Amino acid sequence: MPKRPRDTDVVKSLSELRQGDTRVNVIAVLYSSTPPTNTRGAHHYVKFELVDPTTPHIIPCLLFAQLELLPDVSTFSHPAIVRLRRFKVVGFQERYQLKDCIGHSWSMFSRDTDSFIPEDKSHENAAIKLTIEEKQKITELRSWLRSEMFNETVFERGPVYIPGQDGTTSTLKESDKFNKFADYHLTISAIVNNLYFNLVAQVIAIRRKSDCTVLRCIDGTKPTVQTFKNNSLYMETHFSQLVMAQLFDYFLDITVYDEHNLVTEVVHIGSFVEFNNLHCYVPSSSEVCEVILHKGHMFNRGMRLLPSNHDMIPAVRKKVDMIKVRATSDWTLPPLPPDDETFDQPCHSAVLS
Repeated sequence: MPKRPRDTDVVKSLSELRQGDTRVNVIAVLYSSTPPTNTRGAHHYVKFELVDPTTPHIIPCLLFAQLELLPDVSTFSHPAIVRLRRFKVVGFQERYQLKDCIGHSWSMFSRDTDSFIPEDKSHENAAIKLTIEEKQKITELRSWLRSEMFNETVFERGPVYIPGQDGTTSTLKESDKFNKFADYHLTISAIVNNLYFNLVAQVIAIRRKSDCTVLRCIDGTKPTVQTFKNNSLYMETHFSQLVMAQLFDYFLDITVYDEHNLVTEVVHIGSFVEFNNLHCYVPSSSEVCEVILHKGHMFNRGMRLLPSNHDMIPAVRKKVDMIKVRATSDWTLPPLPPDDETFDQPCHSAVLS
């Protein structure tokens, strides 16, 4: 009986990528790349744009590392061939992309030779051992690059939709999953595991801890994945426990850490908040998704309190009003502070503008 290849040995084409792929190997054409960019921390990142014959879409790929460990893209002759090992598929805003993960490696091969010796490689990759499948893939891509087919192909930038593990249409591709008021915000119902996303929601309960704050949010849609929820008894709210129980399935608990936690000081029950670059993931010690806003400002990560006249509020309020009928008890919120009082708080400087 032939030995079944390990998942870490399988090489996928770009069209075979799926939501939830957490350790995938790809050999593709490096169509273009960006110089290293600072992440406002110790690391930098470079962005690759990948193509292959199986899809007309350009697939973004991000590598994060200390500057000296990143590929020197200025030395590459584009297009080149890149071999990526142990990368994952992540969602950000309305698109999917590849991102490095623990134990990843990369290596570059010229399109102009038939050699399988890499022109450049990650420092962890002291020795490159290519399988027969990988050599065949590199040879096929070289032939494609030298053909008229490559020169005639018009590659598409923009939203990239990747199917789920079962091959069905990506949740992010369904237009009804998007808020109609903004192109880059998802509804709670569109959230999936291993996703970075933006959200506008109303806060209906708060739990303040020593190192973080939990904001229980609602936008009128119901999560389609199981998410971690705090015990309602520990949440500060103006609703009865009966209301909290009746609408429990609509809630999304967002845990806010680090410098973003300062912004929660001006958030009140009933406030509408915009979150940027939230992360939905399943911790190793759990079996359900958690949604967090954590350290740093990469990709404009942060949150802001929306003024009462903001044009993104009516669409959320309309959906929330539609599910209020499910509550048999009173759904009455106390009046919020005036906008000028709320926005004059000292931590307003930490709020996204």
